[in-house]
Amino acid sequence: MLGQVWEWCADWADPEYYGNSPRENPRGPDLGWSRVLRGGSWKSNCLEDLRLTDRSWSYPDVRNEAVGFRCAGEVA
Repeated sequence: MLGQVWEWCADWADPEYYGNSPRENPRGPDLGWSRVLRGGSWKSNCLEDLRLTDRSWSYPDVRNEAVGFRCAGEVA
């Protein structure tokens, strides 16, 4: 899955949040101005971007060939 496109997450971005977040499935802050992107893309300039754990952020209205999404949900 890595290296295709950055994947949008539902989480609002906040660099301070993840240092004190729940260890399992942190959902980000309740509000924000940018959303989390994960995983890197084929346009990434650095191999470090091509990790599942790599996070970046962008404004929610950004659209380009290097950003996409994957549908996911919780299994109860």
